[in-house]
Amino acid sequence: MGFDVVEIPVEDPSFIDVTVVKKALQENGLEPSICIVFGDDKDLTSADASLHQNCFEHAEKCFELAARLGVSFVAGPLYAAVGKARLASEAEKKRSGAGRSLI
Repeated sequence: MGFDVVEIPVEDPSFIDVTVVKKALQENGLEPSICIVFGDDKDLTSADASLHQNCFEHAEKCFELAARLGVSFVAGPLYAAVGKARLASEAEKKRSGAGRSLI
């Protein structure tokens, strides 16, 4: 179909068989990229430090997987569970500088 790269979403690295994936990539002439996916138990926007630790541990496993697959690009919404909608309060916006003009 003319694609050069395939993005592999990773919510659980243990589900990915590196040997099988590498063979499929090679047979199809594709380069891999990884999208790290956070589930409900991983959330850097939470006040719960254990959820932060889950993020760091998951990201480390994903980076190890990326290295094993020869991935040169890792992406993802690395702050909260996919699809989580949460508006920042005015105090949070002021603290982060959000909403300031760049001009």
